[in-house]
Amino acid sequence: NIDQCSLDVLLTLICVDTKTLDRKNKDGLTPLHLALLNCAEKPISLDIVKALIGGAEDGEEEEANEVLKIADNNGRLPLHLACLNFEHIPLDVLKELLRGFGGAACVPMSDGSLPLDILEGLRHTVTRPQDVLDFNEKSDFIFAHHPDIEQYRNEPSRLGRISNRIKTELLANKCLSDESRMIWTWMCMLSEEEDKDKMHFITISQTLNSIRDDSLKRSLASIETVTEDGSILPLNACVSERVAILLKRCLLFADRYELLTRDIERAEGWCKIKALDWEDSNDQRTVVIKFMKNRNEFVHESNLRSKLTSSAGPSVIPMIECFDVGRLGTGVETSGDAKYEYDISKGDNPGGVDLSQYPCAIVLQEYGASLSAVLKERITGASTETILTFATDISDAVRRLHCSGLSHGGIGASSFVQMGSKYLVFESLRSASVMQDTDSSRKEYIGEASCISTGFLPPEMFVKLSEDDVRVYMKYWSTFAGDADIKVLLKSDDTRKSVANKVNSFLGGDNGPKFSDLWARVTSNAELWDKIRPRKIGDSYYAIRAYHRSVTSGKPVHPEKLPYELRKTDARQDTWTLGLLLYEIMTGEVMFRTAKSGDIEEDSSFATLCEWDLSGQFEQEKLAKVCNPVARDLLRTLLSSSMRYDMDDVRHHAFFGNNEVESRQQALKILKRDKHVRIQRDVMIEKENRLKRRTKELAFVPKDIQVKLEHSTWTQWDELDAAPTVPTSFVLLPYELETDEISKLQTVSADDQKKALSYGQAVATFMHYTAFSRNISKRYGHEITKDCVSTKLWEYSELNKSTLKATEGNLLAICRGILTRVKNAEQVLSDIIRTVLPDVDHVLEAKKLVRGAVEGIVDVEICRDITDKAAVVEKAVQSLYCVANDSSNQLITTEQIVSEQLQKLTGKDTSLEEDIKKKTDVEM
Repeated sequence: NIDQCSLDVLLTLICVDTKTLDRKNKDGLTPLHLALLNCAEKPISLDIVKALIGGAEDGEEEEANEVLKIADNNGRLPLHLACLNFEHIPLDVLKELLRGFGGAACVPMSDGSLPLDILEGLRHTVTRPQDVLDFNEKSDFIFAHHPDIEQYRNEPSRLGRISNRIKTELLANKCLSDESRMIWTWMCMLSEEEDKDKMHFITISQTLNSIRDDSLKRSLASIETVTEDGSILPLNACVSERVAILLKRCLLFADRYELLTRDIERAEGWCKIKALDWEDSNDQRTVVIKFMKNRNEFVHESNLRSKLTSSAGPSVIPMIECFDVGRLGTGVETSGDAKYEYDISKGDNPGGVDLSQYPCAIVLQEYGASLSAVLKERITGASTETILTFATDISDAVRRLHCSGLSHGGIGASSFVQMGSKYLVFESLRSASVMQDTDSSRKEYIGEASCISTGFLPPEMFVKLSEDDVRVYMKYWSTFAGDADIKVLLKSDDTRKSVANKVNSFLGGDNGPKFSDLWARVTSNAELWDKIRPRKIGDSYYAIRAYHRSVTSGKPVHPEKLPYELRKTDARQDTWTLGLLLYEIMTGEVMFRTAKSGDIEEDSSFATLCEWDLSGQFEQEKLAKVCNPVARDLLRTLLSSSMRYDMDDVRHHAFFGNNEVESRQQALKILKRDKHVRIQRDVMIEKENRLKRRTKELAFVPKDIQVKLEHSTWTQWDELDAAPTVPTSFVLLPYELETDEISKLQTVSADDQKKALSYGQAVATFMHYTAFSRNISKRYGHEITKDCVSTKLWEYSELNKSTLKATEGNLLAICRGILTRVKNAEQVLSDIIRTVLPDVDHVLEAKKLVRGAVEGIVDVEICRDITDKAAVVEKAVQSLYCVANDSSNQLITTEQIVSEQLQKLTGKDTSLEEDIKKKTDVEM
């Protein structure tokens, strides 16, 4: 009488005798069988079923589930009886029965009927729509535990319900229930033989296509399954080939690419990974995805690629698509940007690469080896045809790039790659720029210091500097040169750590600037300075026409302060580097040695390039290594310092001609011209040799002349009044004497006198401070009275506290604060010098040191002039207050009045924020 029996009564009876739960009556029915079969007035509750199964204590669950495995005399398990009485058996009761014994769905009764057969045999009794829905849910639930029933597994309606159930669960819970996961796994793992009609394949495809969230589709494709041998594999590795294609598409990067992590190439700012493009699942092609850290470089290359014009062939590796996290939420966002952002942020790290540090990527067509690698393999004994093929491909790529108004700016063997086995193209456009003659609205210049590589610059980018020019150059680049000096001073790890601790302690705060920020700038500037610093070759200085670009405007910073004019971007740089590359291909050696960075290794090359002349000895020796006279003439054309041909003219050179007769005639002309030039050069060499021989002959002093010189010298000493007749000594002067028109005497020019005075002062200053340092070392060793210096530095800090606390909200207060700090510094330094060197004028030396230290930061004399004149004005204003007898009601100070007038005169707001003042103090 289960309908009238409460849960409390049942629990009481069970507590009296728990062994009755698995006892059978004469028909083989247990209490659970009777309860499931006889509930008729109302659905049986889950709590009653759990009680009749037997509430398991810890460790007794297996024993309790034995009740679910007991069959009656007709071979019926509790699940069979639940299916017979399905109208009064809720879904949660079915779940409990199958949770305890899932294999029940596979056990037939004595007549061979399975639980699903019993249930489906009663389907005709269900008519109401809601009842049909409940019935289908129960049927599908049992089917999930035993889907290998042919008559039910191919039902279109059932497959449709399964698909909807999977999508609903994923959208609601982001995961599948156990039963849905079981049926999805079974459906995906059906063999193609078992799914001849492709009904399950179509259901899988439709399910995946209807889910918009890529992460949910990935979860379906990567469900873990246990194989027959007990290993755990992702679902996509255990399915048929055609289903594997569907599932793989769900696991693709950016919903399109299958990353091949065995092919990874890394550099400091980028990473390249080969991938399969699944846009066409029947014909996947291999591509290369270039992940980029620097978004500015990505934007630069993307913008330049958009300027490429369609022509007979590409000049650079064709781009399929690109991704940019920075475009998300903007009007230029693409459909793939969000997918890319999701994939790089999920932390998969394919091949050990942390993709989250690459906010941008470019997908490129697959390409072959770089030209540099090909040259290493083939250049030995390369045929004329091979050289001509390389030269033609390279020249065509450069010409197509120029047709788009772009200059590459970095042509070298590593700049080109093979597209298949057909032709060579540029690998990227990271060093490219818009040519000036194609866009007059833009002013682009060659030589932006942070972008150039000196090994790719044409001769006109090198300049010879006078000593005055060097001073101007050093002043322009003083920040970078200073940082290079700092790096040298702090090259010791211990020294750098000590300075870092003091700087960080002074700056304070966790979120503010740190020494590491300063050191990053110092390191970067020092590396750049090493590239652009003037090179002294002999008595001359050579440099490149470099400039510093403004971060905000993108224009050169004060180009008028440079000792040379900047060069506009044009095709010349490419034609020069094209000549260098063709020379390397033709001879197997480089014209100038360069480092991996592309910068020139030997300082002497700066002078060679600045004074480049194809008729010079160095140039002639290099070109003589090119055996083909037509090829040698092509190189002369490209490497001429006056080269003004465009790439169309270059491609029409006889070297590229297909007309053998024309090429032979051109070769004869070139040979005749070379012979004429060689004869002229031999004549010049012979003339120079003849002059050298004559000079050597004249320089030889015969013995009789030497005797006369010695005799004359002794005569001068013996007879002081005797007039000299023979020179007694010679002096070589470092300058040329000028003859005074009036006195007819030999004099030194005013310019040489000025230089001599400048050099003398520099030498005197150097010797003065050298002696200063030597005296300190002699007296006190290298410690230099550490305690004294430390004490004085603390004293200086205490003296400046008042100026740091004072309000410096106007120009006058700032000037007075600077003067106070300068005075404090002079006082402290004077005390230190007096302690270590009592014989030295300590006051004067202290003033020199302080003025030298602040010279590049602030003009102390201007500050002193402002404060002196302001003091006069303040006195006058104060007198006016006194005359007006209103000094007691004075709301603002005379200093504020003067400062306001200064602000009106200068037109600038001189108020300073606290952090700017702090920065000024750090510099001081």
